[in-house]
Amino acid sequence: MIKKLPESVIRIISSGQIASSPTAVLKELIENSLDANAKK
Repeated sequence: MIKKLPESVIRIISSGQIASSPTAVLKELIENSLDANAKK
């Protein structure tokens, strides 16, 4: 039997905001900062 996921889970998956580990979160923050040419 296939069950539909809750809407909250669907939104998280579709936005790509699932963190697999704290290291992955840090990596994403650093990459976003570099992409945005952040100075601080």
